[in-house]
Amino acid sequence: MTTWILKKNNFYGIIQGEIQQRDEPENNNDPYNFQDDYRLYALNQDFAANCQMREEIKSFYRFELFPNLKILEITLEDHLYPLGLFVVDGFKSLKNLEELSLDTMCRSVGTGYFFKGFLELPLLRKFSLEIMFIKNEEWEILKEFLTNQEKLEFLLLRLSYPTLSQARYIQQNAYLESIIKTLHNKKSLTSLHIKSPGWSLEALSKGLSHLRNFENQLKSFSFEASDDTIFSKENVWIRVEGLCNFIKNQKESLVQLNASLPIALEDRIVNEIAEAISKLSHLKRLEFSVNRKRNNGTDFLKKYFQEDLQSEISRVHRQKLKVSEVWNPNLAKYFKRLKNLEEFELRFDLASSLETGDWFLDVLKIFPTLEKLRKVNLRTESLERIKNLMKPQVIVPILNEMKNIREIHLWTFDDDRHDGDDDETSPNIGKILYNKNESQALRCDLVF
Repeated sequence: MTTWILKKNNFYGIIQGEIQQRDEPENNNDPYNFQDDYRLYALNQDFAANCQMREEIKSFYRFELFPNLKILEITLEDHLYPLGLFVVDGFKSLKNLEELSLDTMCRSVGTGYFFKGFLELPLLRKFSLEIMFIKNEEWEILKEFLTNQEKLEFLLLRLSYPTLSQARYIQQNAYLESIIKTLHNKKSLTSLHIKSPGWSLEALSKGLSHLRNFENQLKSFSFEASDDTIFSKENVWIRVEGLCNFIKNQKESLVQLNASLPIALEDRIVNEIAEAISKLSHLKRLEFSVNRKRNNGTDFLKKYFQEDLQSEISRVHRQKLKVSEVWNPNLAKYFKRLKNLEEFELRFDLASSLETGDWFLDVLKIFPTLEKLRKVNLRTESLERIKNLMKPQVIVPILNEMKNIREIHLWTFDDDRHDGDDDETSPNIGKILYNKNESQALRCDLVF
């Protein structure tokens, strides 16, 4: 038994060395280096099993068996399987690939090999990357890859995991700006999607300011970023100037827009963006999300900016996010100009304790004036605080005017309401909307 244990330990050591040798290098001295991938946790872990899993996953990357493959979608839901050079070798054989979608919900050991593999790919039409975070060396590889991709028509880049230090946050925003800058010569790009709640709205805006030649080029555009009033020293307009000008430059081409502001506590910042959106004369579908609670939303980001990114500063000297005294954006004023709008989704949470939500009622009132509008989705996470607006005597007259709407939905969530609390508003509104959808479905308009 003793001899077996010694042999086993030697075997573990061999496998551990092999894994470490083939694994991507780490620069632990880099102050901006992002979190390590999930690694083998301790020397007593079963390295043989990890090595076996590496061998098992290899077979899924034998892309040489599919020489004519044009579309590839890879989804990693767990960090269980370690990756290696076989990923790069597999990508080398994809000579005819046109579309690649990579969604890594968790980063496993060797995730960096995907980035090295990107450099082996041919010119793509569509590239989609959804990942927890990107390390410094990977940003550089991604930048090189996108610079060389001259035929891109569709690009999606989404990071789901915010950085955990101020230095890394600042560095990541700098990388974001540089990545967007590489797109300036992408004449074929018609669909652009750049999203992360941990990105600064100002960094996104500065990046888009480099794309001045993108005039009436995009048909679809999505963005997600947070308005950071702590680490930004600029005024409202400077923080969004590049973004607003970029949107305005697509006024005759953009058909779909998804604007997501997980945290925007100054209503003027929202007004500036809404005013830019109002210039989109061909827009048919608009999704507008502001100050949401869920999915790394407002509460999470308040703590992120005010505490996590200032953890090395004493609490007395930590800065607070700027908040409008009365958060009341003029969304109705601007969105009523979108005469070709057919589908509209609004998702919001009330940003201030003094906010009444009257602006939301004003948005509802413009729907009858948008003659081409057919479908509306409304999502609120502050139902308890806008109950007065949602009473039948208030909402029914407005709904009755919406003769153009074929389908309307109101999704309500409220973290402030506890189980067992009485809620008469939500069922009433649900019944009202059901009846409205039923009546509209019975209509038939013929236009000759």
